[in-house]
Amino acid sequence: MKKTLIRFFLKCILAVVPLVVLCLFTALFPFGYMDDEFPSWKYQKDMTLSGPSYDTLILGDSTAKAGLIPAELGDNVMNLSMGGATPIEIYYTLQRYLEHHDAPEHALIMFTPYHYSFLDNFWQRTMYFNYLDTDEAVEVLSNARRVSEDAILTDSCLLDTVSYRLRLPNKYLPAMYNSGFVGRRSSNEQIYSEIAVNRGQYYFGTADGCSDHNYESNYTALNLSPMVDLYMHKLLDLCTENNIHVVLEQAPMNTTSYDLLDAVYSEEYTAYMKRLSQEYPEITIDTVIAHYEDAYFGDASHLNEKGAVKFTAEIRTEYPDLFPMQ
Repeated sequence: MKKTLIRFFLKCILAVVPLVVLCLFTALFPFGYMDDEFPSWKYQKDMTLSGPSYDTLILGDSTAKAGLIPAELGDNVMNLSMGGATPIEIYYTLQRYLEHHDAPEHALIMFTPYHYSFLDNFWQRTMYFNYLDTDEAVEVLSNARRVSEDAILTDSCLLDTVSYRLRLPNKYLPAMYNSGFVGRRSSNEQIYSEIAVNRGQYYFGTADGCSDHNYESNYTALNLSPMVDLYMHKLLDLCTENNIHVVLEQAPMNTTSYDLLDAVYSEEYTAYMKRLSQEYPEITIDTVIAHYEDAYFGDASHLNEKGAVKFTAEIRTEYPDLFPMQ
């Protein structure tokens, strides 16, 4: 009987070992199989945990990441924006940064209007990349219940959260199989290095002009997400509590998309920015959506290099306190 039990337990252990090894590989070697968005998120998280403190942080989504060049703004500027990020991820980014660094004097915050409405990347990037710690993920789920955010409160949200945290094969094996487990390592390391050299800045579109329609041009109303609104306030409150001077900006759209914007959509976006201005009178908030000629865009939503140079120069001129001449 005793030998039978021992053999049974040994078989159980042997059955579990491959799963444990696979989960460990998933956790320890993400550059081998993750898509090309991962290096950016990894770099931003690394910079919140270590490295020097900066006087000015750029915080936002891909429009901020592509459109603002730290090297053109000053030696003490870091771009901690991420593709697909909303105020949810940026709130935890700043919170984590403040735990390991001196508070910056300034923060330039910038999200495309689309990311005030939709959380389309929460499960595909935020959770998939394990950007949030366990306690942060639990807090997000709790807040999602509080405001009834359906984009987060899926039927499998709890199971998915556990699966991502444990790096279970049901979430990561397809990507590992498609990449040959290590096939993306070299390209991801190169992207990470480029982002590091540029202090967080990275181009998403590289075309020499683009007249495609952006996301915003497809909607007739802003449909502000209650979860985004909650975390936008948490983000601005966190800045206020740490005496961080905030500028809330908006990247320009290409003219083709701007001309297609629904009047109600634009009015509701402006109204939300004005409401934030009333609630936070100490914060500088640009309430107007600007636009550049299509030639300055690398894709439908992102500035190309010449567009980023133009926008960066305008921002530096408009906010000399954030970016003093050297």
